[in-house]
Amino acid sequence: MATGWVPNNQIGHYFAATDLGLYPGDSNPYFDAACPLKVLEYTAARRPVVATDLEELRRLAFPNVRLAPPDPERFASAIMTSLCEPTEFADVSGFEWATLAQTVRQTLAKLVQEQRQ
Repeated sequence: MATGWVPNNQIGHYFAATDLGLYPGDSNPYFDAACPLKVLEYTAARRPVVATDLEELRRLAFPNVRLAPPDPERFASAIMTSLCEPTEFADVSGFEWATLAQTVRQTLAKLVQEQRQ
């Protein structure tokens, strides 16, 4: 269902009402290497996800993400299965902005230290 424009202060309510996250897309080198932010958001909200079978999602191996080829019948089947079967959820706390910023800060400090040696 398309809702049209939603005010920022209402987005959380719509997101909370979501039963299942979808991340459909082409299977190509760009999407294989992309960081799937929507998948992270759905996972943080503890929602099952059906996504195109992509290399980065295989690497992350989140238990709540069901991968399917970009084929309508198989994608639909994965949606139905995900809605009916319970799942566990990945810990995505390592992707929080503060944690990521700290990792970047530590990496930069290490690089500066190595440059000085």
